[in-house]
Amino acid sequence: MKFIITDEIFAGYPDLRIGVVAGRGLKICPNHPLLPDYIEALRERLLDMTSDRPLSTFPNISAWRETYRSFGVNPKRYTPTAEAFLSRLLKNKPFPNINTAVASYLLVEMETMLPIGGYDLRRLSGDVALRRSPGGEAFVPLGSDRVTEYTSEREIVYADDCRVLTRNWNYRDCEDTKISEEAHDIVLACEAAYGSIGLADIERTVAGIVTYESLFCGGDYRTWIMDSENREISID
Repeated sequence: MKFIITDEIFAGYPDLRIGVVAGRGLKICPNHPLLPDYIEALRERLLDMTSDRPLSTFPNISAWRETYRSFGVNPKRYTPTAEAFLSRLLKNKPFPNINTAVASYLLVEMETMLPIGGYDLRRLSGDVALRRSPGGEAFVPLGSDRVTEYTSEREIVYADDCRVLTRNWNYRDCEDTKISEEAHDIVLACEAAYGSIGLADIERTVAGIVTYESLFCGGDYRTWIMDSENREISID
């Protein structure tokens, strides 16, 4: 399976970098006895770091707000994923209780403020591409009770050979390829569309994903940093 960033995407975002992590042989569980301590420690660190400062003023959050605007999405209406997640935590709302694989990468979002998403590799069909949609492509969002949406023209999406996997770049994943407890092989991606997000943050996010996924799910991992010189990778 290939992971591809199309030339059309780089035409609009020449500084784009995507960190990709492929994990094999994971054991994903509903929870882990060590998770609550990690969650609360990182929540406290997040509270200390943000204090009374709005999330929108942090460079990685600000960059993704600007990215959403660049492809016609109002970030006030559709809050970028990392910002929405961190906002919930800062309001003392519960940490999402999904499974250990999802919790692991959400811990990294708490540290780097970058969006992370991914898929169950066994449920993907063919290659995965970040591309523009021609519009009108069917999409069944995560947790939607199979309600079908349709993409807008030139919307940025992840898609495999059969379906749209994620709408509005990283705003919402589809139901069919979600990472559940039945998954053993997964692929995760973290993104920086603009150069204002430093390479060090991408590298730190990738390293954090491997650290937490290994701790809470086991498995073996390979990593890549995609950019304009590395637009296609093979995940075997």
